[in-house]
Amino acid sequence: MQMTQNRLETDIVIIGSGAGGAAIAGELARNGRTTMIVEAGPKRTDPAGSHVRNNTPSESQLPNIGLLLEDALVFPGLVEEAPGDITDWKVIYGIGGMFSYWACNCPTPHDAELSTCLSVEDWRALFDRVRELLGISTALGDGSARGGRIIDCLKRTVTGLPSDRGVQSMPVAATRSGSEVHFASTDNLLGFEYPSDNVALFSSHIAKKINFTGARATGVIVQPRGDGDPVEISANVVVVAAGTAGTPQLLAGSRVDAGLALGSYVFDHPAIGSRVVLRPEILDGVTSDDPQFTVWIPYSPDRPWHNQVCRFPSNPGAVELTVDQQETGDIFTFSSMDVTPENRLEFLLDQKDELGLPRIRGHYRLSPDDYACMGAGLNEHFQMASAIGDLINYRWAPNFFGPGWSTHFMGGCRMGAADDGTSVVSPSGRLWRYDNIYIAGNSVHAVSNAGNPTMTTIAFALHTADSILKSHPE
Repeated sequence: MQMTQNRLETDIVIIGSGAGGAAIAGELARNGRTTMIVEAGPKRTDPAGSHVRNNTPSESQLPNIGLLLEDALVFPGLVEEAPGDITDWKVIYGIGGMFSYWACNCPTPHDAELSTCLSVEDWRALFDRVRELLGISTALGDGSARGGRIIDCLKRTVTGLPSDRGVQSMPVAATRSGSEVHFASTDNLLGFEYPSDNVALFSSHIAKKINFTGARATGVIVQPRGDGDPVEISANVVVVAAGTAGTPQLLAGSRVDAGLALGSYVFDHPAIGSRVVLRPEILDGVTSDDPQFTVWIPYSPDRPWHNQVCRFPSNPGAVELTVDQQETGDIFTFSSMDVTPENRLEFLLDQKDELGLPRIRGHYRLSPDDYACMGAGLNEHFQMASAIGDLINYRWAPNFFGPGWSTHFMGGCRMGAADDGTSVVSPSGRLWRYDNIYIAGNSVHAVSNAGNPTMTTIAFALHTADSILKSHPE
């Protein structure tokens, strides 16, 4: 890595330090490659990019985590209003991004939730790598009296499920050592703390433009937030992993030829949430150190939604409950939805947001099939609430969240098998019309799904890192 005044040279520059960017940086570093990460936000956690819960991992501290999350979430581009129709879509600018605040839930996707750009066998091998990196298992909830009783109750209530997709404990990216709990984030993917010999980090710097000549990128222009002169970073490979908003936004603002699908085919997990006071028989004899629980009813093709019961940092329901929060359970329904080109992000090149990038206007509508799916998921949600919750003595009311609330927003740079106007990147994650621009993060998702997409995002990022190592030797 070389530096002169306002000019830097590196092997690979990565825009964004969240799950996709950190996964690629870590894999490249393990193979001896030099990368530079550019992050628009500041350091928010210590160590940089670590999970916010690691300093206060106990269940009793969840409300404080909720306040930190609420404070960090902002509309894309730091604008004051929601981007068009996507009313509840917020992001986090900071080292690690949303990956430093995520719930760490890692539902194993059904084959139908995965892009056919990769074989099922390849996906499964990639998921095994992710599990090892993040320490994913169900061990965090082992011995939870509440969790075990909730599972038994829901097995009697929600029946007819496939044998391998029944009521079960949720795999979680967290490890326990005695009384200590470590929730996974960028430190797991990198294997070290910033900075290192192989990975340099520029935080609070905004990537303003990708420089390119013909079909080859030559680097990026970055601008310090606040005062400071632009810096030109020359690189052999450019990776854009700036999120579902920032990634297509930077491509559009750079006038990169990404094809007709840029910004299109965005989708979400339409979400319903509620909080219940758990039934007395579930709480009987439960001690204050009862392990945290997350119970999962997976997606399946004939039941295209995902339900879970957990303890969430903030109340997802429509009524406040004046009881000890350890006596409550939070129920979430995440539905799949149709993936269509009409749901898209429009980039207003003549209008700038607070980061100096093209302003985003979202166009987003649920289809009749989407509402039908949500309705079926809500029916099961109510069955679950009735089974585990004391709805006689305590009020219950679900919330229907607006577009983007899940923080799982996907698409805009979707992967595809051919450059046919319906995709932006190849099965390797490379921008179709450029030799050395790669995309990572939630923006590459192309297939409707219903579970937290982080595991799939990291899996595809590792695949993209493999492709970079093969196609761009040092």
